Amino acid sequence: MQAVAIYQEALKLRPEYPEAHNNLGAVLRRLGRLDEAREHYRLALKYRPDYPQARRNLASWPGLMLQRRRTSAACPKVAEGMVRCSGGLAGSCSFSVVAT
Repeated sequence: MQAVAIYQEALKLRPEYPEAHNNLGAVLRRLGRLDEAREHYRLALKYRPDYPQARRNLASWPGLMLQRRRTSAACPKVAEGMVRCSGGLAGSCSFSVVAT
């Protein structure tokens, strides 16, 4: 994804840029790369401890992990990145194939 590459390039130029870490975390979260997202939220807070958006993003972490476990249990292909769950409420997910 182009956004990931742009934020990574920004961080090469300025590794202590909290907004870039937070925004990269948000993009990675949308891509389902939750462990990487969490690390960038943590780095955003390392470089700017009073950053409210990064703090909220990191605080949402337990719910994301619970959702990932439920989704993966419901459809193992989600964990492999081959399908996408839309909806979000238990029992109301609709799955679609993701082009790889």
